[in-house]
Amino acid sequence: MFYLSHSGKYVLCAVSEMEIGCDIEKIKEVKWKFAKRFFSEKEYDFLVRLGRQEKLMKQGETVKSGKTDKKEKVGKQQNINRQKEKGEIKENAYTVEEAFTRFWVLRESYVKKTGEGLGAALTGLDFSDILGQKNSKGKKNGEFLEETFFEMEYDGYRIAICGEKDSKPEFVVYRGTIDNCFL
Repeated sequence: MFYLSHSGKYVLCAVSEMEIGCDIEKIKEVKWKFAKRFFSEKEYDFLVRLGRQEKLMKQGETVKSGKTDKKEKVGKQQNINRQKEKGEIKENAYTVEEAFTRFWVLRESYVKKTGEGLGAALTGLDFSDILGQKNSKGKKNGEFLEETFFEMEYDGYRIAICGEKDSKPEFVVYRGTIDNCFL
């Protein structure tokens, strides 16, 4: 069996002997009304806190330059990198856009696997506890899901595959044009 998803310039094809669900999405700006409606309260609160932290970082900080201190604006990524070097934040820290997109691809891969479709009660799903873990389980209505989720980031896109318990997918990236796919 094969499963397809597409976003922007990429198509994701997942092949499996078991039922799975997959999704790929370009990392994009947070749609706050959408997140409020479809994400769990914990996921939404996480996004809000992360967004506030990023806003504060964008406003700048005092940076030592030579013998004197100067106030200057520091870009979001520069600040995150500095905090990682100091050990103040973990290497797997997400931007609010990455976390938003991650919550969405996990959710969509699950509903595709189960066949519930996007009309299902998406707010019953919660993936807030698996941030920082590559292969983990989400929750539905407070109970751990049987399914296991596998993820990766590729070229500014988030990919998620929802599979059977204890399954381990192999990721293979094929780069080529559609002309090269049909021989």
